[in-house]
Amino acid sequence: LPGQLVGLVVGADAPGRLPRDLRDQLQITSGAFPHCIFVPWQAQWRFTRENDVNTTFRRINKIAATVAAWTERTA
Repeated sequence: LPGQLVGLVVGADAPGRLPRDLRDQLQITSGAFPHCIFVPWQAQWRFTRENDVNTTFRRINKIAATVAAWTERTA
């Protein structure tokens, strides 16, 4: 539904495991939303070359489909 918050998508800002403080904050924050998805670090999203665009868009489309499913459940 337009204007309705259906979830939270969080993306890692660096490669590797999240530091404990960030993991704790994510756990607390995600509890405030009906849905939450964590996306690990994706270097190619930062430095996408022309020949990598299809792979990048497939990953983004998968996340978008997940978020779209959230909206279908709340409609």
